[in-house]
Amino acid sequence: MTSKERVAAAFEGRPCDKIPIHHLNVSSEVASAVLGHEAFVGGGIQRWREAVALWEGEDAHAEFVARSRRDALDVARAFENDLVRPRYWGHSVKPTRRI
Repeated sequence: MTSKERVAAAFEGRPCDKIPIHHLNVSSEVASAVLGHEAFVGGGIQRWREAVALWEGEDAHAEFVARSRRDALDVARAFENDLVRPRYWGHSVKPTRRI
């Protein structure tokens, strides 16, 4: 079965060749070890990275979003997930000041 077929079957209560896999979250540290470079996924660290990118301007934020999506997809492929989380967190409001 393909991932799409496996997930559809699971939601419809039909038999699957195996249980569909989805990791709701993965830490940046673990993903970085798996991918071999600093991975832009995770929880709190991603919120901090995005706040910094927003502070640095539109181009920096666009780069952050693109890298985050690429890394999320690469992590999903590496873990052979059937469901993919294409983005980890997100907050598009620029911080009002830097502390």
